[in-house]
Amino acid sequence: MMFNIHVPEIPSRISEVHLGAGLLEDVPKAVAEHSKGQGVFWIVDENVWDLWGARMVEWGWPDLQSGKVLLFAASESNKHLRAVEELSRRLVRAGADRGSSLVGVGGGVTGDVTGFLASIYMRGIPHYQVPTTLLAQVDSSIGGKTGVDLPEGKNLIGTFHQPEIIWMDLQVLETLSEEDFRQGMAEVIKTAMIGDEALWKYLESHREAIHRREADAV
Repeated sequence: MMFNIHVPEIPSRISEVHLGAGLLEDVPKAVAEHSKGQGVFWIVDENVWDLWGARMVEWGWPDLQSGKVLLFAASESNKHLRAVEELSRRLVRAGADRGSSLVGVGGGVTGDVTGFLASIYMRGIPHYQVPTTLLAQVDSSIGGKTGVDLPEGKNLIGTFHQPEIIWMDLQVLETLSEEDFRQGMAEVIKTAMIGDEALWKYLESHREAIHRREADAV
């Protein structure tokens, strides 16, 4: 089952959200069609590549030898301007120009850094998001918030730069640690408590299935 969600009322762009199981196989073709053949560069969390890289290449994603994949050591300690500068220089050396696009593949740190980089590289280029943690899927990948940290605090430098399309593949949640899955669920529960009675009731009635990460329930 797949859901297509349009996020309206965004200045200059309407983001599309595709949600379902098995979407990773569709991403390369969809990005190629949407970007109209321009250069696409993929910023991928190293952990995601370790877990999914071989299968992604089988599904048509570029491999490491293509020069199109930039592995990123995603951690809160690497969410800073030095990382953005290093990625920018790697993009220049790889031939990225004003017609290029970025695809961020990973959790919230990867998405924030990729979106921020896209908003300032060559004065702004398009980007796409493939969030691979539950927290990134339900929160950080939506809304166009980007940013990096300073020693004085989190996300003090950033922009709003909407992704063109977001793909949320539920199958990647299978490889999340229990801690990471619970972090995402905490955001879902908070949203339900703030103002979504139907979601709260659903969480209560499907608690065990969600804990087992059954695709239909999730």
